[in-house]
Amino acid sequence: MIESPTIKPGSVIVYDTGDISKGLYYYVVTAIGLRESYPSHLIQAYARHRKNSIALSWDLVPGVDEYRIYRGTSPDQFDGYFTVSGGYLCDTGYGILNEESLNPPV
Repeated sequence: MIESPTIKPGSVIVYDTGDISKGLYYYVVTAIGLRESYPSHLIQAYARHRKNSIALSWDLVPGVDEYRIYRGTSPDQFDGYFTVSGGYLCDTGYGILNEESLNPPV
């Protein structure tokens, strides 16, 4: 099994630019190799204004070059995910892949 990514302490930053609506958002990160890893610990970020972006970073997993970041407005149900090749995401509200009842592996 692939090691789960670790979200860096203090790495979640909310910016006052972007297109994320005001509210509480939840994120987990998985590593993608031959299989998808178990998710990182759940983190949350609060968008304070009408238009925000949320940035987060995590430690890279050895031998992995693709990560999936799940985002939701509930801690147990995610609305979609982003796929990136490094240890950083700035969620501006665009580029999320939406699927119904989407959750990371457990």
